[in-house]
Amino acid sequence: MKFKKIEIEPRKNPAVLDTATWEPKSAWNAVCAVDESYWKLVAKVVREGHSLPIDERCIVFAGSCAEYRASCFFLADLADGQQVFISLGTPNSELTDGKDSPLGKPISSRSLRDGTCLAVYRTDSATIDRYVSLIRSDKGPKALGATPRLGVGSRMTVAAWPGVWRAMDKCNFCANPIQNSVREVNLLDDLLAGRQPRYNYLANFGKVPEGHTGSTFEGLWVAGALEALKADSSPPFGADADHITVRREANDINHAKRVIEAAHLYTFFTLDVSDLLNYDAMKVSSEIASLEYLSNYIEKPNQQSEVLACHTDKRRFAGREYRLDKIVIGRLAGKYWKALDAVEQLSGHIYTVRNGASFDLEFSVDETPPGIDAFTCLTTDIELI
Repeated sequence: MKFKKIEIEPRKNPAVLDTATWEPKSAWNAVCAVDESYWKLVAKVVREGHSLPIDERCIVFAGSCAEYRASCFFLADLADGQQVFISLGTPNSELTDGKDSPLGKPISSRSLRDGTCLAVYRTDSATIDRYVSLIRSDKGPKALGATPRLGVGSRMTVAAWPGVWRAMDKCNFCANPIQNSVREVNLLDDLLAGRQPRYNYLANFGKVPEGHTGSTFEGLWVAGALEALKADSSPPFGADADHITVRREANDINHAKRVIEAAHLYTFFTLDVSDLLNYDAMKVSSEIASLEYLSNYIEKPNQQSEVLACHTDKRRFAGREYRLDKIVIGRLAGKYWKALDAVEQLSGHIYTVRNGASFDLEFSVDETPPGIDAFTCLTTDIELI
């Protein structure tokens, strides 16, 4: 199948498109081909909590089922590999025009012989987000704050996920199971347009093309969120847009902003600003040169005064007292200020594209940029403080 400039078979290439309903008309026809008695039995089971009936043409996932506004909702897997949301309920305008429907406008709807209204919805990113926000709020990715968790993103994309959710439930741990970085996944717009991939630097490997798994940020979120809905359990989890990199090149921060926009439904963002660190600043010994970093990088005089006051006062860290002199503060500002400024800009952009919704933030300064040896990248005690 062709999608703009790429040709893929979505069923065999998951986590690429931002939808699991790529042919809505055929999805609707597939649902209509299932006998009405099956839907009647599914609705009864959802309401009463019994085991779901099986029909090889349409697999309903118990983990996704819920009652909402007097209707039954669930996720279904069709024979051609497409996935749809289905609702069964009393006929009303919200199921046909989508104005007040929790999932928006359906692909189509019809009344069954017993008067039940059956409606079928796409499983695109916006609809999935509504589903896990309104209908099954226990099943979507969330910001977890200071909760310890594992990052279990898989370069195999979807292969490990069923086991991951079972392991989280059985062993009672939290994780970011939806997790990959710009090194592994691409932007859907770039893929559909047939653009050449950007290159990313990996220490000891050199430059490698980004997005080598063939997946996208948008597609990974869709596939992962649907997998969570399929799972019988609902452990808390997050979705990490990992290692969003800002390079030294002019306007590279704008590419990082594009990644954030593509990953706006993620709940955890790792900002990699390692390449913006000025390692030479830590080698400066003269007070004049060190203080020039303060005046050159921190443009607001009152902010310079605040930084100096913060660190020249005696403070405690990890059970130790410390007080930094101006030369050390200048070196640290020289090394870190541009990187932290990028973090501030990007975290503000995340807040904007997520419309103020909460998110977890991590910033990385642990990657080895080109031209810098690994020993130079080691964090010193004073930098940790």
